[in-house]
Amino acid sequence: MKFLILLIALPMQALDLTLPELSQEDIIDIPERKFLQFVEIKEPPSRAQIITYWTLNVLDVYTTYEGLKNPNTKEANPFLGERPHLDNLLIHKLVFAGLAGQNLDTYGYTWMNFALTGTVIRNHHLNNTTSWCPNNIHVDGHRMPC
Repeated sequence: MKFLILLIALPMQALDLTLPELSQEDIIDIPERKFLQFVEIKEPPSRAQIITYWTLNVLDVYTTYEGLKNPNTKEANPFLGERPHLDNLLIHKLVFAGLAGQNLDTYGYTWMNFALTGTVIRNHHLNNTTSWCPNNIHVDGHRMPC
């Protein structure tokens, strides 16, 4: 048993565990990341793109909320259900838009702003064209006025 302890202890005495000195060339500059940023952003977005992004997100929530006051409209997002409450819309938008916004570069913001603009225009169009009548289709298929 003493021989086994001696075999284990001998190599440890000869083992040098000190770390070598690093030169300035060996040190890697790690870029700072924002909170919840998972990807490296090579070309950061402009201030105008970020302001446009959040403005369009607010308009999306507003037009969705206004549209859901009409009994003949429903939410198209399957994660929110057909008639989400305003709290659900806000929480969903803050979480997912915030997470996406932290991980988009300038091109990502351009495409998201483009998609959000289309969403807001469609919501506005549906809000202005969807009938408030509960059932305005006649049995023979033609529309009836309210």
